[in-house]
Amino acid sequence: MKAALAKNPSHAGLKRQCQLASLKQILIAYDLQSFNFAETTTHAKELAFHILVQDRATAVTEVYSNVGQTDVYLFRCCFLAENNRADKIVTLLRGITPVSVLDDVCERFVRYCSSALSDPLNSFRPQYADAARCLRVLLKSLSPDCSDEDLRNQLSELDAVHRLDSEFGIFISHNDYCTTSYSSTCPAALHSTNKATF
Repeated sequence: MKAALAKNPSHAGLKRQCQLASLKQILIAYDLQSFNFAETTTHAKELAFHILVQDRATAVTEVYSNVGQTDVYLFRCCFLAENNRADKIVTLLRGITPVSVLDDVCERFVRYCSSALSDPLNSFRPQYADAARCLRVLLKSLSPDCSDEDLRNQLSELDAVHRLDSEFGIFISHNDYCTTSYSSTCPAALHSTNKATF
């Protein structure tokens, strides 16, 4: 089939057959032989996320042809964070090209971390704080034109929000922390260590 497609690359029917054959191989590798191929387009995201949680090295590359790259990387970052493997997020993000996709993934993941840290019922708050710290390290190592100053500031704020909660027992949302009225009531110890760390 691939040979026929190579001879006639614009043939839509052959292209679709090759895509289905490739998808079938991926599904077999993930023990999903009974998956209904007629539903691949309507359930592509669910299928992709199922594959991503299998935690194989090839999972990301196998699914982002069927789901948007940003969604795949964002889901993978969340999976790694929630499974106490925030250091792997940096490795994953370093491999993202082009830079516009990396920027989009970082921006959306920072928003996700902010949301998680701002929810007192989220049991993954420490994991997302750790992920935010790892992401800040990545952004520091990128060239200035690839790294957004606003994003780095947000990550520093997220670290402060987590430290207020974990070290001082003060829970506050990221939005509330950013208000000027709160900055004067922060514990002095947080400000002195922030200056030393950031």
